[in-house]
Amino acid sequence: MQFDMRSPFVRPVTRLKASGFLLILMFGNLNWAAISPAQAQPQTAPTSAAFCLQEREIESDRLFFSRMRRLEADLSADRQEAASDQMIALIKLISTLPAPQKSLRLAGLITEDPGYNPNPWQTLIQKADERDRPDLVLPMLAEAVREVRTLGAGYSFLKSQTLLAIARAYLTLDQFEAAAATLNLAAQAVQTVQGDEFKVNALVPIADAAVSAGRAEQAIALLNQANRHARAIVHPNPMRRSSALAKVATSYAKAGQPNVAQQIVQELGNVPYAQGQAWLEIVRMRLTQNQFEEAAANARDIADPSARAIALAEVASGYTARNLAGGETLFQEAVTVAKSVNDTEFTLETVVNTYAAVRIDPALAVAQDMGDAEKRASVLTNIALQLWGQRQTDAAAAVMQQVETALRQIPSDWQAFHLRHLMQRAIAVAAYEPAIRIATAPTDPFLAGDRDIALLLLLQRAAERQNLAAADQAFLKITPENLEIRSQAMMAMATAYVNARQTDRALELRQAIHPADGLTQVRLTAAIARQLIRTGNIDPATDLFNEARTTVAALATPGDRLQAAAAVALEVANARQPVDTAMLDLVRRSAVEINDFSTSNYYLWSLVEQIVALRHYDLALQVALVTPDPDRRDMSLGTVAEAALRDGQTDRVLEVIDQSRTPERRVGLLLALVERARQDGQPQQAIAHLARALELARTIPDPEIRTFTFGNEGGTVVDDDRDRASAYEAIAIHYAQLARQAEALRVAGLIQNPQERNRVRRRVLCYRTRA
Repeated sequence: MQFDMRSPFVRPVTRLKASGFLLILMFGNLNWAAISPAQAQPQTAPTSAAFCLQEREIESDRLFFSRMRRLEADLSADRQEAASDQMIALIKLISTLPAPQKSLRLAGLITEDPGYNPNPWQTLIQKADERDRPDLVLPMLAEAVREVRTLGAGYSFLKSQTLLAIARAYLTLDQFEAAAATLNLAAQAVQTVQGDEFKVNALVPIADAAVSAGRAEQAIALLNQANRHARAIVHPNPMRRSSALAKVATSYAKAGQPNVAQQIVQELGNVPYAQGQAWLEIVRMRLTQNQFEEAAANARDIADPSARAIALAEVASGYTARNLAGGETLFQEAVTVAKSVNDTEFTLETVVNTYAAVRIDPALAVAQDMGDAEKRASVLTNIALQLWGQRQTDAAAAVMQQVETALRQIPSDWQAFHLRHLMQRAIAVAAYEPAIRIATAPTDPFLAGDRDIALLLLLQRAAERQNLAAADQAFLKITPENLEIRSQAMMAMATAYVNARQTDRALELRQAIHPADGLTQVRLTAAIARQLIRTGNIDPATDLFNEARTTVAALATPGDRLQAAAAVALEVANARQPVDTAMLDLVRRSAVEINDFSTSNYYLWSLVEQIVALRHYDLALQVALVTPDPDRRDMSLGTVAEAALRDGQTDRVLEVIDQSRTPERRVGLLLALVERARQDGQPQQAIAHLARALELARTIPDPEIRTFTFGNEGGTVVDDDRDRASAYEAIAIHYAQLARQAEALRVAGLIQNPQERNRVRRRVLCYRTRA
């Protein structure tokens, strides 16, 4: 078991530390009777300010990541208020850092680009918005504003951008007054930013946010400043100045000032892409303001052909949407321009999709002639889905035939990627019939597995939305020989049937299973039982669970029995039912009967992880304990303890401690409990755990300090952080952090190696003035 606690208990400079015991060293309990005064009060080298500064930085990092893991656990368990409290605690922790680290930590916490995985800050805002519960995060936002405002002038750029991120969060939650006030603070911070280019880069996004907040006047005032600074930029590369001006022009257009934006763009040098983006915004604003002729003229003035084609398509769409003459002519002009650029198919795709949104026939004619099969399939799919949404099913079906043809013309190694991508578009708008046609379009036998995976995804989404007809249709298309995919499909369909109060249909699915496939019979029966319990049908569920247990016991091989028993155990956890001791005994006996221990251990370890994910810690602990291999059992117990600790289930951690084999592991878990108690403001509980940890640490076998080598002979020598000296060090530091200096020095005195003992005492003394 290895907890990643980012522990600071490393022997610095001369040796590296492994990450095992430090994760263990987060909890403890002490008895001082055997510690002599001589051990407690030896000479200690002076503790320098630099040494203590390093100590504080290491401790802050460890606390930060420990809090971050608690925050992520609260988000995973959907504990929104607790997660918000953890975020506030993180911000307060960051407030204790020196200014350079504080500015970077705050910016990283709040402004980090989420990409495909939003960070915890952004996840909290999104969840509060989805639930229309801004009150869940408003205290967190207020605390963030208070702390960011304390940053000095030397950090003005980070300060302004962090405040901007907070303002955007307020906008997401429709807190417009708070957003406007925060934007004012961000704008004030920009005033002390050094360098004209930096000022432009800070002011423009604030102006854009002000537009979103409905503060056009504020935005224009900020853009006037940005315009002055952009014109003042002096750089050996003139494109830097032009690019800055293009940014300003783009924002002027967004703020409803297309004439000002046009004037700036016409002054720019050779920055075709930036100019093109600015012109696009000018054209869009003119369309919004019903300045159609000016929009068309501006579109034709764009130098960059790709941007010109897209702008012409948007103008054409504006004309057509308002029944103005000339829309289709402008579209054909856009097509002609698109065909002249290097990335013809990409630009043409954008042009056709833009115009198809208002008129399909001309767009369809162009799409059908596109040479690139990938782009043609993509555009035709969009058109088919539009027709489907307009209830023009025959026309949609005709276009879908062309989609299928295009998909088959894509090289086979790319077909699977494109069919999933296009199918997910159809699923997103609940167009299941087109989705099935896309999923089954490839005819290459090599792609049969990919088709089945796509159909399974489609079936699962349809079942979640209770579209049973589409789910049934998808199931019939899955290759009968693909037993694993069919099994997963049956699980999803059984759940949907039970939710729809069609239990008989769910049970009928079992008839489609081959009589020899007892494992799938068990899985499906247990899944139906689980779902019946969730819908309040306890008696039939109990009967089905009993039937599943009987089937498990009758399976021929121990491998099948183990997998089937594990499946039942997992569904028991999913249904939040009590631990079934008879089934656990069957799991244990089946695991022992398998000749290949690595296989049985893998199944059980995987099962523990799945049950832990369902947060059924009682059952996870019981399964971990029946794992035959001692080392794998320890790993599974560690998995249970780590998850339970993140979830605040400290009693479960204590149970794991009682079941752990070695004092090293017990000490590590106790120290994790110490950390948790400290964070929760329970110092007496932390001290009690430390007392127990010390007693266990005394029993860690010699040598006091252990090392091992990574790599071959001559590799990196690494400290084994599960040795006795590491345990004493961790316990001593925890005491020091709890303002128990005397106990901390006494524990440090237990370390026999004089150099290590002296170093730990120096660390302890760094906490003399800290509570």
